[in-house]
Amino acid sequence: MKHHNSDKNGETASNINSMDQRQINSEIQRFESVHPCIYRIYDLIGKIDNKHVGDLVRQQVVNIENAFVNSQEWTLGRSINEIKLGVLGSDNSFKNSLIHHFLTQNWNWNDAPEGGRFKKEVDVDGQSHLLLIRDEGTREPNFLQWLDLLIVFALDNRKTFQDALKSLDLVNNHRPLDEENVPIFLVGMKVYFIRFLA
Repeated sequence: MKHHNSDKNGETASNINSMDQRQINSEIQRFESVHPCIYRIYDLIGKIDNKHVGDLVRQQVVNIENAFVNSQEWTLGRSINEIKLGVLGSDNSFKNSLIHHFLTQNWNWNDAPEGGRFKKEVDVDGQSHLLLIRDEGTREPNFLQWLDLLIVFALDNRKTFQDALKSLDLVNNHRPLDEENVPIFLVGMKVYFIRFLA
């Protein structure tokens, strides 16, 4: 019996290691793909006839490049506490409104479909944490495996609830074996009630 458990544990560790390798390789490919795109933008900027406009665009690209190369893996110490939170929700679920309220304490009802990445400092048991919020339409497994998760739907929109249940099934199918207890919350937005309170 002990031998069987040892084999199972070894197989689980091997699967997790293989998954880590795939994620590392994926991150390397993502990182290395950015600069060729930036270089192509610089080439296109050189074709802009209006020098003033070209210089303005070039400066914005420089700002983007600096922000990219100074991302947290290069600038923050490894002792920084992080919380990684994913937010899923279909169109008209008002997930963007929920995120906007959490970040700004104001409600914004423009439910933008493009999503985004957000950071906020939060206090947990007296300790400062960097909260990373990832909101996007993708349902790829590498988005689902490393996150605590909110799945948002509108209480007055049945389709958004059905979409939320589909997302929940998808998440459960892609969770690694060692992450069975990672929190997943279904959040129902009562839009008109919130608007009244606001």
